[in-house]
Amino acid sequence: MLGNGHFWAFLAVVAVLIAVPGPSVVFVVAAVALVSDSVRGLPSGTASGWFRGSPRRLSAIGAASGTVMVGPGVRPALARNDV
Repeated sequence: MLGNGHFWAFLAVVAVLIAVPGPSVVFVVAAVALVSDSVRGLPSGTASGWFRGSPRRLSAIGAASGTVMVGPGVRPALARNDV
């Protein structure tokens, strides 16, 4: 399923494909991809630098990401399956 941002980017590309047939579509799709990636990449890089600036913050994000990865698997692993 497409996330909210991906949905709007996909919708914009489809609208362009319908409205502007021809080789210019490739440039429009590339521009949409560049803008979309930049909007997400620049804040991500800034946040990453901020987290790396302090060992405490880096440890906290490591613990949170580990919990997010392992947490959803714990319940099914401990659930009793009466088959």
